[in-house]
Formats: sequence, structure tokens, C-alpha cells
Amino acid sequence: MKLYSAPLIMLFSLFFNYYCLADFPIDQEKSGDAQKVKQTVIEAVEYSGWVNEPDYKEELGRLYAGTLLTDLIDSVEQFRSASTDWHTLTFASKCHIVYNDGNTALVLAYSLETNPDGSVAGQGFTSFNLHNTPDGWRITQMEIIWPLPE
Repeated sequence: MKLYSAPLIMLFSLFFNYYCLADFPIDQEKSGDAQKVKQTVIEAVEYSGWVNEPDYKEELGRLYAGTLLTDLIDSVEQFRSASTDWHTLTFASKCHIVYNDGNTALVLAYSLETNPDGSVAGQGFTSFNLHNTPDGWRITQMEIIWPLPE
């Protein structure tokens, strides 16, 4: 996991949006499968069944693909083997498609992590690369930009 500053991600987002708009005049939010792309990202961010559901591998396989899926399953197995618990929930409060050509997509999401009492535990950005497979959109790469606590 890499950590970046908020100004850096904003600069990246502005630059990448300009680059995409200059070369691809299509409105990324209105392309045919934009809702499916966003729904995949939102479900991935908000999925918490990996903590204790027995069929978490199938659910992760519905959202992720490639080496990222393998890495996530390994991480979940390691988490489950340790004596730990997980108390926060994560929500994708904003989701923006930066690029979508029908085969690949790049999405930026603002994530909000909350405690059981509803207070904010953390917030940050995540970039998602998605690939359109015969089974639907799958996340193949993600980078979490979670600012350090002040």
C-alpha cells in the first residue's frame, strides 16, 4: 500500500481528467456501462463479508481478478488465522469514472471509514483499474491513498 498526499492525488486527478478529455471527448459518466463500473467499485469498497462469511472467496472473485484477487484472498486468510477483530465499516461516498473505453476503466473513489458509533475513523481516495471480462467488470489493480493521521 502506498501513501500519497491529498494535493498529489488531486493534481493527478486533474491532469488525468484533462488528458482523457483531450483525447476522448465521450462523457465517461454516461457511457453504456458506467453504472456497472460504479456498482462494482462501490460493492468492492463496502464489502465486509471477508471478515466472517464462509463464501468470501466467491464474492471477492465476483469483484476482483488476476493477481489482485490472489493477494486479497491470501490477506484475508492471514487476517482470519490471527486473533484479531474488525470494527469499522467503509463506504464509497463519491465515485468518479476517469476513463472508460468499454474494455478498461479507471475510477477514483472517496472512501469513508466509520466506527460503530458513526464517527469517522478515516478517509481517503482509492484508484481502481477495471477490466471488462466475459463475466462482467472486475477490479485488477487498486491503489489506496490514505492520509497519515495528523
